[in-house]
Amino acid sequence: MFLCDCGTNIAGAMDLDRVEKALERLEGVRVYRHRFMCSQDGQDLVREILDGGDVDRVVVAACSPHHHGDVFREAVEGHTTGPLPVMANIREHCAWVTPDPDEATRKAVALVRAAIARVMDAQALGTLTVPVTPVVAVVGAGITGMHTALELASRGVEVHLIEREATIGGIMVLLNRTFPTDDCSLCSIAPVLEDVARSKGIHLHPLTDVVSLRGRPGAWNLTLATRPRHVSEERCTACGECVISEFVPTAPLLPADGERLIDRIAIDEDACTSCGTCVRVCEAATGEEPALTLPEGCEGDAKLEYETRRCIGCWGCLEACPENALRRVAVCPVVVPSEVDQGLGWRHAIHLPNPHAVPLTYVRDPATCLALTGEMACEGCSRVCPADAIVEDGPREQELGVGAIVIATGVEEADLARTEYGSGHPDVVTALQLERLLSPEGPTGGKLLRPSDGAQPGRVVFVQCAGSRSEVHHPHCSKVCCSHAVKNANLIRTTWPEIEVTVCYTDLRVSGRDAEEYYDRARRTGVRFLRGSVAEVDVGGVGPVVVTEDTLGGGGRVELPADLVVLSTALLPSRGTREIAGLMHLATDPQGFPRPVHPKMRPVDMAQRGIHVAGSAEFPKFIQDCIAEAGAAAQRAGDLASIGDLELPRSYPDLDADRCIGCMACIAECPFDAIEPTDDGRVRIVEAACQACGKCAAVCLSTALDLRELPLPTLQAETDAMLDAALA
Repeated sequence: MFLCDCGTNIAGAMDLDRVEKALERLEGVRVYRHRFMCSQDGQDLVREILDGGDVDRVVVAACSPHHHGDVFREAVEGHTTGPLPVMANIREHCAWVTPDPDEATRKAVALVRAAIARVMDAQALGTLTVPVTPVVAVVGAGITGMHTALELASRGVEVHLIEREATIGGIMVLLNRTFPTDDCSLCSIAPVLEDVARSKGIHLHPLTDVVSLRGRPGAWNLTLATRPRHVSEERCTACGECVISEFVPTAPLLPADGERLIDRIAIDEDACTSCGTCVRVCEAATGEEPALTLPEGCEGDAKLEYETRRCIGCWGCLEACPENALRRVAVCPVVVPSEVDQGLGWRHAIHLPNPHAVPLTYVRDPATCLALTGEMACEGCSRVCPADAIVEDGPREQELGVGAIVIATGVEEADLARTEYGSGHPDVVTALQLERLLSPEGPTGGKLLRPSDGAQPGRVVFVQCAGSRSEVHHPHCSKVCCSHAVKNANLIRTTWPEIEVTVCYTDLRVSGRDAEEYYDRARRTGVRFLRGSVAEVDVGGVGPVVVTEDTLGGGGRVELPADLVVLSTALLPSRGTREIAGLMHLATDPQGFPRPVHPKMRPVDMAQRGIHVAGSAEFPKFIQDCIAEAGAAAQRAGDLASIGDLELPRSYPDLDADRCIGCMACIAECPFDAIEPTDDGRVRIVEAACQACGKCAAVCLSTALDLRELPLPTLQAETDAMLDAALA
């Protein structure tokens, strides 16, 4: 029995001398103590004792097996023929959560006695060797996913990069500049986009979701569902003919409704002779309800009328008009809020996701395209496309076998609708919406304009921790928001010094290289920093008013009228992150972020071997941290994918086929698809897929399943030993 002080982490919380003496009295138990058992010196002590030949079973009383379990397993490897060491967690389960030293001491004795009882009955599990598929799937193609894929491809590992949107790039494509260097975000990410597009080792899957996961470490089987683009990637040249339009959006930038129909054709009334040629062509094309009409019997005398809702975009009228009185002003009549501009700008039903899209191919929106919704037999874009790239394809599914998976699905802004932050008001925007207003490629061409009327704001107020660090909304700090706000506040003041900028914060958390210097620079440019919790953004008057306090100025209510309010909203796991965590049965924290097996020692590894998490999918991070984690995840996934064969412990449960009644409860309960039905109405264990979680044994009505690592007799002995110690 190896007892660890863990410095003062354990020894400072209990009487380890008492623990040591209590254990030395047990028959067949020898106790060895070390200040840091996980150190090299401590591991050497373990090997030295085992090499002496008098010890064949090992218990380590120290920290969590999630922390140093691998360390001690490797320490005993080759030095004993007995079972793997059993760890008694007397730090996290005892020292850190039991304030009373006497109670902690008694609890530690009970935990260690239970571990000793367990190891006495333990048997060596042996190993199982299985082949590894030399392919890696990276789910999410933002800056983290792209860097992960590129790192893997540079090592010669085949990569499948899966992205649910129509283009790759993630949130970084939306940013104007980056903190703390003020570099152009697109200038930084454009070469990465190009490298991914050119890489022969990366297979890109846009518009694709992972809908199921089966298999085992080293051989995962993903089912991918790809939504149709309705534009041929092979034929589309991104010439832009399909989106030629004279439509000019006007304030308000933030649309009150979700969709508009605009005219496709303009009529030159001076040139039009009302000859009716276009009407007859339109009648032939559309049937009984032509888009172009003249009052009956009034050809050559009445004003030509046009109804865009009936125009199918055949353009026959333009070719037929003898006076050239008709002109095409828009190919697609549908305009809807643009996703890339966070709803502030507009796009057509057929559109390029963004100017730097990879793949550089247009896409038709099945929710708004008149032809795809069945509202009309619209031909506008297909008639003008010189490459004949407009197609009506359908969804497709494919099976993908990989050895490892990296999750890089990122974050999203919290929805603060119907909260005290007034987010329904057009002049209350989120941090990402502000990025689009400041971007030269945004809806205003980089001019800072208020969405309500298109005027330049005179007063901009940033509200930090909007919906975060809150018992009402979300308790966590999103880490990057303060730096993000300081950056944009400074950019506004340096570009438009006539604008007053105030940052309302609870605690300003700007840290890292050059961060404090950037904050000082923002203060010198005239950004006002006001400390106090924001109570609400009042939007009941003419314009929004931020109601807060000034805790550094003596307290008291402060009202800040604003022309534009910017909410630094809580950052939450993206929809993709939440879905993939549920699909893969990943451990998550209370906010829903995937929880690595250990935040310090194994920050990119999930509990399931061969599944890794990186970047903001794990928790909000700065761009440089995302890139660093991408390299770490690529290393871990690439090592597994390149290993050839994987050795797994034979930890799957034993199945007593004679006791099995075929109820199939175990199949329904198993989260890893490690149990399959047999032809005779029983079940069988898929050994390599089993993670030994024990759920099947817990629901087995006939006790036909028993865990090899912890069979029922051993569990009974462990429980009895713990209770005996507690009652002694």
